[in-house]
Amino acid sequence: MSNYQEITNTILSMVDSAGNWRPAWTQASGGIPVNADNKRPYPGINILLLWLHQLANGYTSQEWATFKTWKVMGCSVKKGAKASRVFFFDSYTKEVEGKDEKRIVMKNYPVFNAAQVEGYKEPEAIIRTDIERHEEAERIIAQTGAVIRDGDYPCYIPRIDEIHMPPSHRFLNGDGYYATMFHELGHWTGHESRLNRNLSTKFRTDSYAMEELVAELTAAFVGGTVGIGRDHYDQHAAYLKNWRDVLQKDNSAIITAAAAAQRAADLILNPQTKEQAVAA
Repeated sequence: MSNYQEITNTILSMVDSAGNWRPAWTQASGGIPVNADNKRPYPGINILLLWLHQLANGYTSQEWATFKTWKVMGCSVKKGAKASRVFFFDSYTKEVEGKDEKRIVMKNYPVFNAAQVEGYKEPEAIIRTDIERHEEAERIIAQTGAVIRDGDYPCYIPRIDEIHMPPSHRFLNGDGYYATMFHELGHWTGHESRLNRNLSTKFRTDSYAMEELVAELTAAFVGGTVGIGRDHYDQHAAYLKNWRDVLQKDNSAIITAAAAAQRAADLILNPQTKEQAVAA
């Protein structure tokens, strides 16, 4: 089985186990998975995969590392512990008809959660209040410079480059409001002046489903950084079906969507990187 198919099968099982109303990655506890040694966040598709393994095994830690890294850190992986896999792209040069051609290949390596390790003491978690998390969300929203106006329902309108949002009191809670805002900001990043994704899509098409998936993953990535979940998930179950159809047709779709969402989240969290993001 290829890496692409393994990842797709894992995500499909995640969607299937979610029921009709929410994708399973929205149930992950706050935080982005990080390398236990250097605290560097795992990017793109690895966020979803490690969240899934965290949920499936009841891990409360977001810290992961390889067997070798844990050993160097003076820790030992528990006997019988089962590894999870993270994926990355590597390149090599191959001679074709007398010319060197660069090839890209996906590789993977095993990692273990801090809960599977002995001898490691995690840094004390910083517990933030709802007010603190929501203030951070407001700061992130404000720094994007996005035009946000009152509206009857949440949407991003590419033609006029505006986000329309109902007032916060119409949501079940503050987390629901900010998660929805991050979803719309995900669409906002796709404008031709930013990351230039195709936003001229029709409802129920594959391209529409992909853009919705990118926006939802963006909301998950940004929300995970801030500590805002998406437990309310109030979108129609048809979204999940549309996503599933796309993933079944193309086993690289989820990787493409996660990479696009990573670029979108990076732009929202660090607007000063706009020029680099557009050029990427």
